[in-house]
Amino acid sequence: MKRATASESPRVLIGTPNPKFAQQANRAIQPLVYPASVRCATTLERLRELARDRAPETIMLDGRIVGSRPLTEPVTEFAAIAPVILVAPYEREPEVSRLVAAGQVEFVPPAKHWPYLAAALAERSLRRPESRKILVAIPDGFREDFGEVFRREINNPLTGMLGNAELLLAHSDRLPSADIQRIRTIVRLAVRLT
Repeated sequence: MKRATASESPRVLIGTPNPKFAQQANRAIQPLVYPASVRCATTLERLRELARDRAPETIMLDGRIVGSRPLTEPVTEFAAIAPVILVAPYEREPEVSRLVAAGQVEFVPPAKHWPYLAAALAERSLRRPESRKILVAIPDGFREDFGEVFRREINNPLTGMLGNAELLLAHSDRLPSADIQRIRTIVRLAVRLT
């Protein structure tokens, strides 16, 4: 069985200022994922940094990490990166209910067995096909030239494929007719893409 390494992206990122919360969440999640694929952050700034740099598949957020500030902005920010499981007291219900209704968060109240409910929600999130998304970062300088960069990145390999297919056709007298037809199809499709 393959083991995750420290350089791999975490599957679950936990944000909490409370070490006991981190231990409880980690203990509940560990049976679901490799131990090295769970990372913890104790400040909102560190959580942002890890979420941006590591692209986790799920983020578990202890509401206390934002202090008395509103939850909406950080939850919306993290929900753009990965599904968010928010553990927050019922007193934050007005904010939490809007976030749940918007589909930005799964909510778990910090009751006696909250880690198991949170772990179950994390497991459900990790099993979703869209949790295996591929993120493509486009540097700011390339935004205007994206079409040109994309065209070049497609055309260069296609040109090589087209050249090789045409070389095969030049020596087609030694090939069966079915193979010749397949090579002509490759040429026709490559030309359409260029």
